[in-house]
Amino acid sequence: MEFGDVEEAKDTPEPVQNTLEVKVFKRRWLQLALFILYSVNTYIHMYQYTIISNIICRYYNVSSLAVAWTTIISQVVYLVLVIPCSYLINVIGLRWSILAGATVTCLGTWIKVFSVSPDRFAVTLIGQTIIFVSKPFIQPLPGLLAAHWFGPKQTAFASTMATCGTIIGISLGYTVIPMIVKNHEKIEKIGQDLSVLFWSVAVSSTVVCVALMFLIKDKPRVPPSAAKSLQIAGGKGKTKDYLPIIRRILSNRDYLLLFNSVGTVFGVQSAILTMLNPLYLQHFKNSEKDAGMLGSLLVIAGAISSITAALIVDKSKKFREIAISFCVLSVLAEILFAVSFFAEIKWMVFVTGILLWSFLSGYITVNYELNMELTYPEPENICSGLLFVSISIYTSLLILILDRLMKAYGDKAVHALCTLLFILATFLTCVNKSELRRQKAAERALKYKAVPQK
Repeated sequence: MEFGDVEEAKDTPEPVQNTLEVKVFKRRWLQLALFILYSVNTYIHMYQYTIISNIICRYYNVSSLAVAWTTIISQVVYLVLVIPCSYLINVIGLRWSILAGATVTCLGTWIKVFSVSPDRFAVTLIGQTIIFVSKPFIQPLPGLLAAHWFGPKQTAFASTMATCGTIIGISLGYTVIPMIVKNHEKIEKIGQDLSVLFWSVAVSSTVVCVALMFLIKDKPRVPPSAAKSLQIAGGKGKTKDYLPIIRRILSNRDYLLLFNSVGTVFGVQSAILTMLNPLYLQHFKNSEKDAGMLGSLLVIAGAISSITAALIVDKSKKFREIAISFCVLSVLAEILFAVSFFAEIKWMVFVTGILLWSFLSGYITVNYELNMELTYPEPENICSGLLFVSISIYTSLLILILDRLMKAYGDKAVHALCTLLFILATFLTCVNKSELRRQKAAERALKYKAVPQK
């Protein structure tokens, strides 16, 4: 990159004042595919028990809240480990972070193989806890992976595709698990179904872990974008001064608004997925498979919406406008989703649910990328890690609150609170000024000599 303006060059890191080399490699697609596979391998466990909550309650003789804790535990583990894991990611890099996460996931899946007995619910929780130790090694990484391997016109798309592993894993869980584990009259047959499920997942997890050991890489030898190159040259790409970074991020007013709005929306979304089985069966009896299919379709619709939103954002860079639109539409869709349950019209539940998830997922995707813009040039994994702290806090609290509301006042109270929270998120999004710092840095580096792509 050649900077023609002397005044501007004074603010440019010395190593890049003359020439700044950038290059993207074809291998980036393999790295993205491997990360998606890694995410699928972990997130298939997220709602593994709650989607068949009534069956698990019978088999282990536990309450629905106890089953909900198989999901809540992921948020608790994340909150406990996010700071040390974010620091560790910053030190050991992308490759070793992925390998660490994949290894603990594999260990947890094998522990769950030994949980097949009505008196071993504690073993189930231990297995889930160990699996979700890998969560702090996944959630901060999509932005880091995109920044390491993808050019400026593909960062939002790459980040979204990386998070799609989460979506695919959850969708597979919702689709496959109700087909494998059926509500048999005999408890022993339920145990046999669970054994088939756990053995299958443990073997596939081992295969994924071995594949990652041989194929995953940390980063290319040449940065893929001018903004990333400037970040590295300025010493912001990797640093051990962790607490000062957190203080700088948390002093950003726009980031704090984003922190709470995304946490609220994602928390409601996760709480509904966790409670989908009892919410659905309250109006449609003996429909575990339908509830599973609904959950799968919601997640798939969210994936499609996320990719579409990422492509629009990459092209337009209209973060704030798109986010507000998605949030307003989410309020309307949630109202229709609630009405469809009360009217007990199955096709309407499916249609309005797909619409709701499309808007919610699009909103989260736009704001995930906006998170990188607002906090540039701070390390991407730390910024993402902090954002998911909000998500974990809101998700844990809202699952507990909505479960209590469901038992005390029914699902009408649940839907009413969800609607109010979406309205709150809309307000927070509207007052967020959304300063695009990364875009401004890229604009200061318009003149550069790029290495031809391979």
